[in-house]
Amino acid sequence: MKKCLLEIVCVVAVMLTAACQDKRTATSEGVVWEIDPNEAQDTDLSEFVDSIFLVPLETLDESLIKSVTTLTYTGHKFYVNNSRSGIQVYGSNGKFLYSTEKHRGPGPNEYRMALSFNVLPNDTLEILDVLFLRKYTYPKGVVHSSHLPHELLPIGPCIRLNEDTLIFRSGEELKYYSQSKKKILKTLKDSPQKMPLGTSDPLYQLNGKLYHSPTYPSNELYMLDENMEKKLVLQLDFGRYNFSMEDLPENYDMRSFFKDWESDDRAYPFTKYVLDDVCIAFFQRNNDLYVAVKDKATNATKVYRNRVKARQQMMVPHYVCGDSLLHASEPFYLPYLIDTTLMRKSDIARLDSVDETDNPIIIIYKLKHP
Repeated sequence: MKKCLLEIVCVVAVMLTAACQDKRTATSEGVVWEIDPNEAQDTDLSEFVDSIFLVPLETLDESLIKSVTTLTYTGHKFYVNNSRSGIQVYGSNGKFLYSTEKHRGPGPNEYRMALSFNVLPNDTLEILDVLFLRKYTYPKGVVHSSHLPHELLPIGPCIRLNEDTLIFRSGEELKYYSQSKKKILKTLKDSPQKMPLGTSDPLYQLNGKLYHSPTYPSNELYMLDENMEKKLVLQLDFGRYNFSMEDLPENYDMRSFFKDWESDDRAYPFTKYVLDDVCIAFFQRNNDLYVAVKDKATNATKVYRNRVKARQQMMVPHYVCGDSLLHASEPFYLPYLIDTTLMRKSDIARLDSVDETDNPIIIIYKLKHP
């Protein structure tokens, strides 16, 4: 049994390490991607997923996860932002290593909140704690803190552009902040109108590049470069089902948005990704989640629809690297998100031991190469 477990751990670690290396994702010349939601078929994972691996996150009293805010995999470790209360770290086999929550509080080597985090060299965590950046090392706790200016408010997740510059999502703006100069270098604005619905991944890193989508449902995906400029790399086009902020009346009551949205047949994009071989977009329509997959070599597109309570669904991933999508599933929902024909016998055997009170199980979808 131990030999089998070790083999699974090695396979997952090698696969994710190879996939998550700093590959330079190529972007196609044509950025417009036409998607017809009416061509959607029921989700069939075997059409675009090569294999599925499971990594149960160890369940202990000191490692209980309330909800997965964000997930990162690097250096053979999984880093989980646990409901913005702290970062929990697991080995590539899901074994619990440590949690930063031991150092949560008002003390000098502690933090109060983990709005977002970055993994720095030497296993150092950079935690965004409202208007402080905390550097955390285990088991010492917070070893350094730097104060941030109030001009960054309302403060959202941040990501590193380089060793000196961080990008903060601040409401409907992106703010480039220099640590050495202690000032905002540049501000990029999205829309002045606030939306009650935000995209799931408005700012993320993928294969060594930074991407950004406006916080409201937007068809655009931009790449952010070292010159603090953004370049349009993907433009979704749903035809007559497109949603635009300009479609909203001037005095539109945002409180009624969700009611209108549930009965609307327009497409509301969530997250989109440009990978080496495919483009993937998640969007909602008529209260159902859809997944569109485009083969970049042939420009052929397939659209899938997740029907409520249907088995074989694809949820919005918590993390993407290389050619793999990672989703942290609650145990009770796991059967709906897998296809056992794409799994190893050892992973299938694990399903019998899953308890609904356990921590989430990370599902790794390795995509097919066209």
